[in-house]
Amino acid sequence: MFTLALETIATIETEADEANSPGDERKLQDWAEGSQSNAKINAMIRMASKNEAVVVNMNDFDSDESKINCRNGLIDLTNGQLKKRTSKDLVSNIINIDYKRDAKAPIFETFVQQIFNDNAELVCCVQRALGIELVQVLTFTAQQRKRSSFLNSTISRPSFWQMP
Repeated sequence: MFTLALETIATIETEADEANSPGDERKLQDWAEGSQSNAKINAMIRMASKNEAVVVNMNDFDSDESKINCRNGLIDLTNGQLKKRTSKDLVSNIINIDYKRDAKAPIFETFVQQIFNDNAELVCCVQRALGIELVQVLTFTAQQRKRSSFLNSTISRPSFWQMP
């Protein structure tokens, strides 16, 4: 919030530089200089913290589990598309990778095929389960991670590995 207050002051200074008259320029410069005091910055922050357009409830962040934030954008897990992030997405967690939709993992794919004897249905099921858990591990907060027991409660059960 403090950084935004400083950016606002810088905007006033830019407006002063672009003023139509010397009188307007002087007024804007005075306003920018006066806005730099600790009291004025704190007042700006207090006012902004009460503005509904600025204030966001922490529970609103990371509520859409179909989105993953990565270095080069926001991945929509429902369709695999990468989109540009906006502040409206309210996604705070980020994984430190660049998403490449068509990336290949030949070593992993060969390994999974070998250990499951080329059973395509089982390989698909395991890859989906691992993908779900990986998304949870990479994006959930510590508290959410503690609640996540997907691998412990599902994959560890012998019945999970038996095909119908």
